[in-house]
Amino acid sequence: MKTRIKKGDIVEVRSGKDKGRRGRVLSVLAAKSKALVEHVNVARKHRRQRSMRDQGGIVSVEMPVPLSRLMLLSDDRPTRVRIEVGADGQPKRVSVRTGKTI
Repeated sequence: MKTRIKKGDIVEVRSGKDKGRRGRVLSVLAAKSKALVEHVNVARKHRRQRSMRDQGGIVSVEMPVPLSRLMLLSDDRPTRVRIEVGADGQPKRVSVRTGKTI
């Protein structure tokens, strides 16, 4: 499944408990239509100690966010994304707000 948000993009959360927060996309789970975003939707999980070097305890982990809640940032403002085919026949992402290629 093709997504308009890719790994490394800066996005803003548009709804939910983290509304207004911004972060970098760590990975996209296209099959589930979700993405992991840095410092967004953080959950506290109990982790068991696996070895003497690996510490156990309560750790903070980023959980996936639905792609429908995210908007890509272009020129530090949230924008929708349109896919256009360039002159070379390759698809490119274009900001609907500014018309610039992302």
